[in-house]
Amino acid sequence: MKNPARATLVAVAASLIATFAFAQPYPGKPIRLLISYPPGGGIDLTARAIGQKLGEYLGQPVIIDNRVGGNTIVSAEFAARAAPDGYTLFMPLDSTMSQFQALYDKLPYDPVRDFAPISRVSRTNTLLITYPKAPFRNLEELVAHARANPGKLNFAASAITTRLVGEILKASTGIDMVFVPYKGTAPMIPALMSGEIDLVIDGLSAYVPSIKQDKLRAVALAAPVRNPQLPETPTTREAGFPQIEASGWLGVFAPAGTPAPVIARLNGEIVKALASPDLSAKLEGMGITVVSSTPEELGALLRADIAKWAPVIKARGIKAD
Repeated sequence: MKNPARATLVAVAASLIATFAFAQPYPGKPIRLLISYPPGGGIDLTARAIGQKLGEYLGQPVIIDNRVGGNTIVSAEFAARAAPDGYTLFMPLDSTMSQFQALYDKLPYDPVRDFAPISRVSRTNTLLITYPKAPFRNLEELVAHARANPGKLNFAASAITTRLVGEILKASTGIDMVFVPYKGTAPMIPALMSGEIDLVIDGLSAYVPSIKQDKLRAVALAAPVRNPQLPETPTTREAGFPQIEASGWLGVFAPAGTPAPVIARLNGEIVKALASPDLSAKLEGMGITVVSSTPEELGALLRADIAKWAPVIKARGIKAD
């Protein structure tokens, strides 16, 4: 026969242990920040810079987890199913969250229901890049060359947002280029340098050093204004193609159900980190426009982008590869 007094003591002790664990200040151990891309690319460099500063403010290391696969779906699903305790965070490119619902008939995660927004961290500048010996130097020459050689040029992208820039370029000018998918920025750079690829459409940050060293050539910036990192590179609007514009974004999310105080703490520290002169200067030096937000603002941006991109993707008939 069980001892009632002993059973009561065990229950009380378990309750006290649980209460004590819950009351421990956050964070009490290292934090994992998931990204969907391999090391060496612009997103990886951005995550590592932010993670280092965030770790300083939180007093715990922020470990970057490059979980590549499934066109970024692997990392998104893993993050969505992680424990909602603030120790697994996710920093996706906007396409994973705002465009995939229109690309896939079924996703193993819901970008709105399964995630808690924390803060936006950047706006990415989309760049069209080629190799130095390419038979075109600017967007006008690219279009003319493609028209004279239908189906002979190719372009590469590793995210749906950048691919959409290429598809809009094709549709608005009537040119025929072959799309070549890549799994990240790092493998695209050597392929472009070797001339294996004619054109890359990607975020600006990882290409600035190679462009300044004349190892690559900037064709145009898909934005309304020039970027200070590449002041001599004209915009698509200047070239007469204002419809070929796109700005992606990066944001930090937690699994849905993460306690509100944890979200608030993370938001405050991320916003503070992004405002720090050393981190902001480092990111701006990589060609990244730093933009922080409240959780509510990031959530509203996500919902607005879902509504914006779904009709475009369906109208172009684009399907996931």
